[in-house]
Amino acid sequence: MTPREFWLAAAEWGSYLNDWDPGACMYGFDERGTVQSEQHRADCIAWIDGPCRKAATANIAAGDPSSRGDHEQLDELRAYLLTAPRDTLPSSDRRAIAVHAAARAAESADGA
Repeated sequence: MTPREFWLAAAEWGSYLNDWDPGACMYGFDERGTVQSEQHRADCIAWIDGPCRKAATANIAAGDPSSRGDHEQLDELRAYLLTAPRDTLPSSDRRAIAVHAAARAAESADGA
């Protein structure tokens, strides 16, 4: 999985209802596919291993044809995260990138 592929796939599994939504961590990437910190890496892995796995399993059980391959994609995201490089940008730049990335992901989802 390339950094860009990771970035696009991660946004599909994100959740942002408010600033405290644990799924918001999946929007904390840009096309470079770097993690912001070790805590960010851990938060994303926990999100994948918990709510994302449960959602994928529930969608498969419900017979949702679009859910085929979800567990494989989650496996790829998790494997990427385990070795993803750390971001070296200042936090203000990182925040601007995350906001921009979330907006682009939302636009992409609306256009799908």
